[in-house]
Amino acid sequence: MAEEGLGEVVRGVTWIGLGSMISNLGKFVYWIVVARLVDASEVGYATTAASIAGAASSLASLGLGVAVLRELPVMGARALSSALLAAVLAGCMASIFALPFSSTYPGFGPYISVAMAMIVLGILLLVVSNALIAAGLYRQVFISNVLSVATRLVVGICAVLAGFKGLGIAVSFLAAQFVMLLYSMLAVVSRVGLSAPRLGDLVEVARVGLSNYPLLLSDQLLLYASTLLVALFSGAPRAAGELYLSLMILLVVTSPPSIMASVGLPVSVRGSDVLDHALRLGGAVAIPFSVFMWAAPGLVLGVISGELAGSRVLAYLSLSTLPLVALRVAASRLTLEKKLRRLLAAGLARLAILVMASALLAPLMEGEGVALAYLLSCLAPLPLVASFLNLNTAYRLAVAQLAPLPPAILLAHHFTPPLTAIAAATLSLILVLSLGVTSVRELARLAVMVLHSLGLWREVSSTHPENQ
Repeated sequence: MAEEGLGEVVRGVTWIGLGSMISNLGKFVYWIVVARLVDASEVGYATTAASIAGAASSLASLGLGVAVLRELPVMGARALSSALLAAVLAGCMASIFALPFSSTYPGFGPYISVAMAMIVLGILLLVVSNALIAAGLYRQVFISNVLSVATRLVVGICAVLAGFKGLGIAVSFLAAQFVMLLYSMLAVVSRVGLSAPRLGDLVEVARVGLSNYPLLLSDQLLLYASTLLVALFSGAPRAAGELYLSLMILLVVTSPPSIMASVGLPVSVRGSDVLDHALRLGGAVAIPFSVFMWAAPGLVLGVISGELAGSRVLAYLSLSTLPLVALRVAASRLTLEKKLRRLLAAGLARLAILVMASALLAPLMEGEGVALAYLLSCLAPLPLVASFLNLNTAYRLAVAQLAPLPPAILLAHHFTPPLTAIAAATLSLILVLSLGVTSVRELARLAVMVLHSLGLWREVSSTHPENQ
């Protein structure tokens, strides 16, 4: 049963990861094409509207995505209907958040109308996308991302060429959301159906979601509010940019274990407890990359912009890798076992420490201060959730992350940053293998599972043929 569950998690991570890659690549191509058709001010109008919508929908999500992951395998259509109702209510209320920004720029009113619609669709899309995961429709997650990328590109180019300029860009974002939502809704409803929401089901979905919300809110506050805080105290856009880009890189590095924890929650609800694999295997993947980032943060950021090559923000944030992964896995475990009070306490503790430490450290150290505050906010709740983690695995991963750092400091005096970072990451990987976190044989077996998920390897059995 556990082996079958791991196979399903690998399928989920494979298709969801590919979908994320296609989405990010599509956005890159989109901006290359569209930016040549309009001037920078029009791009600024559209991205401001998208940022308002993204911030509002993220802050108003209320943990509904996690609630769907937990409850859909149990309640089925009732969980989906209840979450959709809650999403509509939350989206309509959150859309009001956009109204005060209507005077941000001259003629910005039409953009706010688009942003308000994007807020509602964004929260609905969060629910439906997680419903796809909970239903085991992993390939459909990938397809929905492809449809979104294609819609954004086609509508964006056509709207801009038709003379709508920046508003056309904003409308293309909205159209991409709508198509993605429509396809995802049809796919998940065809699998689990719909039913009239019941008050008891709505309360349970809300209870699970709100218990997860403080933990989720911490990342959103760091992404939006802390970046603004650094900008206000430093008066330098560069400092805010360093923090934002460093956080995005950290979230990319920790995405494999995060996706494993998300996919593993509904799989575990169905009877195959696979959450320990999210910490063990996900951590084994993320830790060497985090060591590389710590050893050469300027090298990583310098790929994006040469002006950021001297930044140390990413080095401080990289130390949060293991605590962040442990928190996310523990949150899935607590949600699985319905230890919601413990989960809520951990989330509130993290949120309070992040807010207070950021307020104290940002004026003194700018982006580095906020990065340290984030590290503290990841470490502080761990005593509350430690009993829900495999501590033996966590200790081994901690050694793999921390032991290479002193040698990296010594190597930095004699070798270039790339060589130092490669040596440190290699040592971390050796520790992961030698400490028994995973093995070369197991990694090879996982690679075969990935190939099988993509239909490139036929010898491995599958528990869900419809997803192959």
